[in-house]
Amino acid sequence: MQDVIKLIKSRRSIRKHRDQEAPREILEDPVDCGRLAPLGYNRQPWVFVVVNEKELKQ
Repeated sequence: MQDVIKLIKSRRSIRKHRDQEAPREILEDPVDCGRLAPLGYNRQPWVFVVVNEKELKQ
C-alpha cells in the first residue's frame, strides 16, 4: 500500500508527448484497474474506449 501512496504523491504531468502509439500492454492496466474499482450495488455503468490510432484521434 505504501508503494501506491508513494506513486500517487510523486506523479507528474506531461505536456509534450511522443508521436508514437502506446503499446497495448501499457494501456490495459489502467483500464483494468478502473474496471475493478468498487461501486455501490456493483453497478458497472462505464464503457471504456481506447483510441490508439493517430487517424482516429484526429
